[in-house]
Amino acid sequence: SDSDNRENCDVNILRRQESINFNEQLTAGALLQLLKNVNGEDVKNLPLDPKTLLKTPKNIIVRDVPPGEYVHYGLKNAILDLLKTVEPNF
Repeated sequence: SDSDNRENCDVNILRRQESINFNEQLTAGALLQLLKNVNGEDVKNLPLDPKTLLKTPKNIIVRDVPPGEYVHYGLKNAILDLLKTVEPNF
């Protein structure tokens, strides 16, 4: 149906936007403006906030682990941040 096609289109747009943000390192402000511009009558199911799009947690649990603190950052995020600091060797 037309509704299903529109929803599939929204999901595809969402996936492309996640990819663009990851690959191009858009600022949160630029992504916010882009989401506001894209949302309209034809596209209704996209989030209006970059944190929602990127699945940013609303709260972070910090645990005291002597001699410091522990924050679960996620393996994927840790590896990606580490790779940003390594220069290509090819």
